[in-house]
Amino acid sequence: PLVQPSMLPLAKVAAVVLALAWPACRAYVLTDTGLAVTTQVVPMSNGVFKVPPGTEYLAVEIGCSDRNTMDEDWLEQNPKGFLVSFEPLLDKYAILLARGTKRYHRDEKDLSVPLGHHHRRGIVLPFAVTPSSTGGNIVLNVSPIAGCSSTAKVKRTGFSGRLCKTVSERRLVDSLGLVQVLNMTRPKPIRILKIDAQGIDYALVRSVSVEFLRERVEGIRLETISHACRKLYDGQVSCEQVVAYMSSAGYYPDRPCSQSKDMCEVDVLFSRGPMPDAQAIIEHDH
Repeated sequence: PLVQPSMLPLAKVAAVVLALAWPACRAYVLTDTGLAVTTQVVPMSNGVFKVPPGTEYLAVEIGCSDRNTMDEDWLEQNPKGFLVSFEPLLDKYAILLARGTKRYHRDEKDLSVPLGHHHRRGIVLPFAVTPSSTGGNIVLNVSPIAGCSSTAKVKRTGFSGRLCKTVSERRLVDSLGLVQVLNMTRPKPIRILKIDAQGIDYALVRSVSVEFLRERVEGIRLETISHACRKLYDGQVSCEQVVAYMSSAGYYPDRPCSQSKDMCEVDVLFSRGPMPDAQAIIEHDH
């Protein structure tokens, strides 16, 4: 028989409500090669992330590791902004969550933090973001240098050093598609989308229609590679190809690709502007 909420203590009522709202799934998956768990990582409302009152815009950070992260700089400069970060490496995800504990409670111990928060105005999620429209489990190639880890296959002939091209582990991680992320962050506009996805940055952008991208995102920071350097990952394209496509979609770079001539990788910020006159979106790469 259906249990009436009035028959239960308040805490049990909350548990029943949460269980009814949560899709039925196994609590864990055990195989010969690994153990995986299903656990809630952030609360949502009607399928979108909750943001504090007074939030006017968002930033989305894909691929954080634990250095040069937007919770340490962008949030300080944007008091009306909210940050959504994605980091699939569990050790780096744990470091980012630990920052939240420090920010909320300083050095006090045994105190909880709102679920998923690494900042009062930011959340971090243990997902890879991929070009898939539906997400799901995906293999992450983990390098001894965490920042070289990728869902893309590493090319042994790539420009980087031996450690970056070494795969120390292959981990099964959860993923979301970029289209899903853009929907989950509605309705606030995304002021900056920072993508450092090791070889699939361009593929991520191409997985979203130009119309939807322009509707949701004002600026996009991408890691690009000089045409003079050997590609580090399968499917990686040159800075010139990235700029050509982004410009055709009405996003314009803050620097020319030639500025990367002395280094293989360079971050380029693309800002949304008017669509080019009489110029079709590039449909094929050459």
